[in-house]
Amino acid sequence: MNRIAVINTEGQLETMTPTGRDRCVLSDGRYFYQFPAWSPDSCSIAVIGIEERQGGVFVCDAPTVSHAPLRSIYESQKQQPFYLYWSPDNRYLSFLATHPRGDVALHLVPLSAGIDGSRLIDMGRPYFWAWSLDSQSIFVHRGGGEKEAQLGFIEHPFEQLQQSIAFPGMFQTPGISVSGRYWAYTSLGQDETSHIVIEESQTRRRKRFEHKGRTILSWSPTQDLLAVISPLEDAPHYYGMLRLIDPKSGRVNVLTDDSVIAFFWSPDGQKIAFFTLTHGTDWRDARGDNLYVQEGYARGRPLPIRHNMTEVWLDLNVVDIDSERSQLLTPFMPNPIFLNQYLPFFDQYALSHRLWSPNSKALTLPVIANDREQIVVVPIDGRTPPLAIAEGIMSSWSQQ
Repeated sequence: MNRIAVINTEGQLETMTPTGRDRCVLSDGRYFYQFPAWSPDSCSIAVIGIEERQGGVFVCDAPTVSHAPLRSIYESQKQQPFYLYWSPDNRYLSFLATHPRGDVALHLVPLSAGIDGSRLIDMGRPYFWAWSLDSQSIFVHRGGGEKEAQLGFIEHPFEQLQQSIAFPGMFQTPGISVSGRYWAYTSLGQDETSHIVIEESQTRRRKRFEHKGRTILSWSPTQDLLAVISPLEDAPHYYGMLRLIDPKSGRVNVLTDDSVIAFFWSPDGQKIAFFTLTHGTDWRDARGDNLYVQEGYARGRPLPIRHNMTEVWLDLNVVDIDSERSQLLTPFMPNPIFLNQYLPFFDQYALSHRLWSPNSKALTLPVIANDREQIVVVPIDGRTPPLAIAEGIMSSWSQQ
């Protein structure tokens, strides 16, 4: 397949080759579409559609055929979807939607079902989760308060969250290693110290690693290695050095001591792409106030930042996990949707909306260039310049 799904500047879904050729417009203009996600087998694309009074989840089963029909699997006026995530076996779509009670609702729908096949299986705010590789369980971190926060599993047939396995610490998305042997999360101790915890799923033995501030963690897609970022001092964010933890030996390697804002494993598990602030750039607005674009969702909408963001530039870097050598690929200016909606929750989006090419040789990014929102492809060889392939606001690379 090796195609890129793009939401163009008119909010319509397209696919194209990595050079911008063979463009296929898939949607018909009824909705404004967002966040296209390829199925793991790359045979289908799921996308969120929003109009003035309602929203829905739609699936295209012919992503290389222009104006192929998008079939609706969920539509609602009062419970609008805003994030979706395929199961690894391609059989289910899990998605988050607003709820009249003010919580976030986790829905599950079999792809074989029609528009009435969606089922609400859990609620909480915020809500993060990871599918097991066999698609038989969902590892959930939900709720932000002391009473509401829970960390546990929803097992097939996906009826309800089982008993919480630990009190969650300062992190977002939990993880299951590719072998299924380890779980990763953070937990608060009685002294309020937060630790990264790697737990063996069979023996329940745990290794703990203290961290400061918030942390983000992500398993390698090919081996049992855990990448994490966190600050050096207590802070209300997760930006910090990128480290690699071997759960078997407990060894921790620092891959870069730069302040990493987001990172993404390559599909071959040999490299990690990461973002840092371009030199001289800070998370500040024109009035000098710090900006924290990580506040989450209220009723399915991103919470507004206090003032309009001024120009922000990021550096795209890539590090080889064996040699631990990193290189700068390109600075870029991310578009507002990527900056304010994708990046604050990049660990969750990394599971569902892939930026890397299937062969691990390039990434796609939505950028501002020449005062236009463009989709670019950035090769990682360090020699080939980024290629603008389309005008658009979102992009996602097929997994095959």
